[in-house]
Amino acid sequence: MKKKGVAYLGGKKITFNKGSLHRQLKVPEDKTIGVTNLRKIKRAKVGSMVRIPTSTRTNKDFKVTKLMKERAVFGLNISGN
Repeated sequence: MKKKGVAYLGGKKITFNKGSLHRQLKVPEDKTIGVTNLRKIKRAKVGSMVRIPTSTRTNKDFKVTKLMKERAVFGLNISGN
């Protein structure tokens, strides 16, 4: 069962599925994805490839999807960066 998280952005309460981007990038939830990697995904165009180091592999290429970009931007907004 997916865990729900709660965040407040701009005074609004937002619920979201915790760990969705971690599962999409195959990064264990006890490891951080990193602000640098989130920014890399945010800058990339949909359909392009980005190289992200994970804890299971040194570097892994991922195809950027619209959903991945949305999750990365949300992560940046939540972290305040």
